[in-house]
Order: sequence, then C-alpha cells, then structure tokens
Amino acid sequence: MRSAYKVILSAVIVAVSLHSSMAAAFPGKKKKPAPIIKKEAPPTPSDGVDRSGAYDMFLQAVLNERAGDYPAAIKLYRKAARSDNTSSQALRRAAGLYLIVGDIKSALKTAKKCVKINPESTECLDILAGINTSLDKTGNAVKYLQEKIRISPEDISSIVALAVVYLKADSPIKAIEILEKAPPSSSHRFVYDKYFLGRSYIANGDYEKAVEKFELLFTSRPDLSIAFENLGWTYRMVGQWDEAIDLYQKYLAINSTDLNIQVALERALSEQESGKPVAQLRDTILRDLPEEINYRFFLGMTKWQQGEMTRNMSLIQEALAQFQLVRAAEPDNQTVISYIASIFESLNLLNEAVSAWKQIRASTDNEKKSINLKIADLYDRLGKYDMSLKHAQIAGKLDPNDPELKFLAGFMHGKLKQYANSINMFKAALDMNPNNPKYYFHLGVTYEKIKKYDLCIEAMKKVIALNPNHSNALNYLGYIYAEQDINLDEAEKYLLLALELEPDNGYFIDSLGWVYYKKKMFNEALDQLLTAVRNITPDPTVLEHLGDVYYALDRVEEAAQTYQRSLDAKVYDDRILDRDVTRKKLDSSNKLLKKKSKN
Repeated sequence: MRSAYKVILSAVIVAVSLHSSMAAAFPGKKKKPAPIIKKEAPPTPSDGVDRSGAYDMFLQAVLNERAGDYPAAIKLYRKAARSDNTSSQALRRAAGLYLIVGDIKSALKTAKKCVKINPESTECLDILAGINTSLDKTGNAVKYLQEKIRISPEDISSIVALAVVYLKADSPIKAIEILEKAPPSSSHRFVYDKYFLGRSYIANGDYEKAVEKFELLFTSRPDLSIAFENLGWTYRMVGQWDEAIDLYQKYLAINSTDLNIQVALERALSEQESGKPVAQLRDTILRDLPEEINYRFFLGMTKWQQGEMTRNMSLIQEALAQFQLVRAAEPDNQTVISYIASIFESLNLLNEAVSAWKQIRASTDNEKKSINLKIADLYDRLGKYDMSLKHAQIAGKLDPNDPELKFLAGFMHGKLKQYANSINMFKAALDMNPNNPKYYFHLGVTYEKIKKYDLCIEAMKKVIALNPNHSNALNYLGYIYAEQDINLDEAEKYLLLALELEPDNGYFIDSLGWVYYKKKMFNEALDQLLTAVRNITPDPTVLEHLGDVYYALDRVEEAAQTYQRSLDAKVYDDRILDRDVTRKKLDSSNKLLKKKSKN
C-alpha cells in the first residue's frame, strides 16, 4: 500500500510541476483558481460497525498469539469480535486458543458464536464436533461433522471422525457405510480410515472382512504396530494360524522386546496345537482383542511428532488441541496430561504447564520427587522464587539424602535474598559431597553478597583446588582481589588463566581491566574495558568501570557520557548496585566539565 501511495503521490507532484511550468511559459493565459477541497471524516459503514478498529485489534491479537501470549490474544480477539460482530475470523481464532489452553467451556461457547455468524467455518465446526465427541454428545457431534463433510467432502479426517462417533455409539454398520464410501486416502498421509474400517467390521462380527481391511492397512503401513496387532488377531479369529504366527514372528524379528506380541505369538501357537475348531476358541480370542486406538490421541501424537521435527508451531498447536479433546473425555489420563504439560512448556505457557504437572502429581504415587522438581523449575522460570523454593523443599523431603536437592534449595534461598538459609543449604550439600566444586562456588558467591570477602576467597580457592580450569572461580577470585585492592599481581594471574579458557568472555575482560585500573595502568585498562563493552550487552558495572578509567585519563566528557549509559543500562541478574554512587560520579564529571568550559 505504501509503495502504491508513493507512486500516486509522485504522479501528482509531476502533474503539478508540469502545470506550473506551462503557466510560466504562457504568462498571458489566466489561471483558474484551484477548487477548495473540504476535509471530510472517513465514511462510517451503514451498519455502524468499526471495522478498522476491529482489524487493528485482530492484527495485534495475531502478534500476541505468535509471541505466545495467549491470554492477551484471546482478550483482543474477543474485543475485535465485539467491535465487528459480522466477522467470524476473530471468534474462530479465539475458540482455537481456548481449546489449546484447555478452556473447553469457553471454546464451545465461542465456536457456537462463530458458526452462528459463519455456518461454513470448518475450523469452528471441527472444534464443536471434537468437544461434543469428547463430552459423549453423539447427536451434536454427528450434526457438526456431517455439516463439515458437506462443505469439504474430500476431508478424510472428518469422515473418519464421524465413523468413530458411530462406532463409539455401537453403530458399526453406520461406520462401515461411511468409511466404505470415503474417497481413497494416501497411505503416507492417512491410514486411520483403513484401521477404523477394520475395527468396524470386527464390531459387526464380520471377521473375514476385517482381515481384508487390515491386510490393506498392513500393505500400506507395515511400520505400524497396530497393523501387526490387529491383522494377527483377525487371522486368529478366522483360524488362519499359520498366517498369524508368521506375522508375529516377523514383527518380533524387528521388535524382540514387545511383550504384547510375544504373548500373542504364544497364544496363537497354543490355539493351533489345540486342534479345536475356531468357533470353540472365539470367546477366548475375543478377550485378547487389541485395545482400540484413541483417534484424537493418535492425531495429536502424529501432529506433535511432525511439529517437533520441523519446529512448526502450527502443528504443535494442532497437536495440543487434539490432546485437550482427549483430556476433556478422560480428565485423569496422565499420559495425555504429561504431553500437554510438555507442549505448554515448549510454547512457553509456563503457568499452564505448572497446572498440568500439579494435576499429574495429585493423581500419582510415583516419581513425585521428579514432578516437584519440574514444578520448581517452571516457577523459577516464571520468577516465582518462593513457590520454586517450596517445591524444591518438598522434593528434598522425599529424598533427604540427595545433596543436589539441598543445593537447589540453597540456590532458591539465594534468589529470595535469604542468604543465611542459602549458606546453610550449601553447607549441608557439602557435608554429603565435600568434593563438589559447584557447591563451593555458589557458597563463595553467597559470601560475597553479604560482604564476607575472606570466606568468599577461601571458597573460591577451594573450587580452584578441586578444578583448576573453573574459569568462573578464577574470574571471581581475581575480581574480588581487585575490588578489595589487594594481591593485584595474583589477581592478574588468575584472570589471565580465566581468559585462556574463555578468551571472548566480556566479564572476564572487564575484571582484567579493573585490575589494571587498580594498578593505575589506565591505558591498558581502557583497552580491556572497551573490548569488554563491545563483547556484552550494556552492563551497568562494566560501563561504570569504563567511566572511571575515562575520568582517570582526564577524558571527562566521555566519562560523563559513560556514567549516564551505566545508569540507563538494565540489570539482568540479582546484583545489588549502588546507583547513587554512579550518580555522584556523573555529577562530579558534569561539574568539572562546566568548570573547564568557563576556563
């Protein structure tokens, strides 16, 4: 639009220029006065709908959705829908997001509004069909799926979904009728039509037909375990023992640890050896019928695997929507909830991930330690350190002999600035594992925060004794010496060792520059600190150091500018900075500049 506007504007300018030139060439020709153009307000649609405002909100909602802020996106989609009540787009997007975050009630309500405005919105029809299927509202599910198939008659996934609804409702003949009339699907794109057609024939008691359909499934997708399981089972139901045994043996040659197939093979061999007619064995074989796959769960798995491989967020969102539909039908299905929690985490929906893991924790007696650690990690990433500490402590009580859990508790106490507790936890971890450099390092860091520099130095020396290549400990020790203005030659030695290990680490370079400053080697300090500033994002401490060097070199204007940059820089960790000191340095620099300007 902007480029088209520029072209039009250029044409107008050219036309005006030509008109002015012609007037100058023929001065005797009197110009007509230019017409007065009245400014008018933009036209308002006759129905009073603010479509421009609604579209702006819609676009912002799309940006929020792409950024992973689903609550904000939903809110804006709803506002856009209210602003333009003739468009279904915003409702469709909001319904999809409600489903993704597991708000089934709102998804259902919003999708209904969407279909009321646009009866041919296949996305909203699909949401309505899925939710009604999950809630066992067969009549509604059938209605929405039939409407979707009417609009998109080649949509094989909807055809299978409709057949599954009938199969679940004990109407296998209807399911067979639907699937037999379905358009052929690519074996690589879709196989569930063949699978559910075979299951429908089983439900109808027609095992010969089931064999035929499962053979088609096996031919098209011999890599699927469900193809082996169901084809082998139907072979047994029609007395084709040799075929069943051969199939199971081929499968076990590739997947020798599959217990289900091992058991099936043993039973097929026993059934063959019994010599009994199939009719006498069918009741026994029926009890071995492989569990029917959950259609939506497998759709979710397929989309999630594809999305993870390609990092396609749309596919991952579609997978999450399918898993949420399974969860609506099976609220205590821990497997599907764990997938939901994992996807929430990958989408950075951390609060939702916490809720999902808490639901799993509430319904299981196994591995509660690992679940609490997962929740602690998520709360840490959310910046809710008190809740992270709480769950780390719960994990610690479940396994009091694990030093890592003591360390984790100490780490979280530190984030809450509860330094005494932090020190106690690190010491408890060291009592269990006295040769762990990580524990000594964080103990030393904590001592530095409470200004117990001697203890900090002692801890860092212990780290280096255990691991001479611990670059962070080498840097920390060198920097502490510089801050204390002691052992500066030793500090330089430690920092040069650290930089041998990480030559481009801006913070290590800053520490070396600070040592040179303390040694009054200001030119060398300037070289190091300018390099440090180039290597890291704006850091208030590093910039203040650079300002100090400029000031020492009597480059006062540059010092003032750098102190101001230090005050403007954000702190991205839990450092405690005295900004008043930097402000005083800035004031001193500005006063000296004024004094110099007067002279």
